[in-house]
Amino acid sequence: MNNDALDTVLGLIDGEILRMEDALSQCEKDLGRSCAAGCDEVARSETADEARKALGECRRDVERMVAALDFLRDRCEALRDRCSQTASLLERADRDTSSGGPFSDSPSSISPLA
Repeated sequence: MNNDALDTVLGLIDGEILRMEDALSQCEKDLGRSCAAGCDEVARSETADEARKALGECRRDVERMVAALDFLRDRCEALRDRCSQTASLLERADRDTSSGGPFSDSPSSISPLA
């Protein structure tokens, strides 16, 4: 496998990791703000019913954030799988290159498509 192809693959993986880190960071910030707002709302509540309502809203916000974190976890697992597949392909390409296989630059290693 040539270096340009490898750089492209690694760049795609790095980009995906950065997007997930940004999404996780945003999710954490949103969760913190939601909890703080919920606590403020409960503290301002004048009745038990108002406090229960504020706690319910906060709970729903937290559930949305947990769902977002679950989504990010699933994306991380998918990325981990892609990295594993990429590593396997690179290992195979390295073996093929060293043995004169289809990924080798040697003209004698070029095989017909049929």
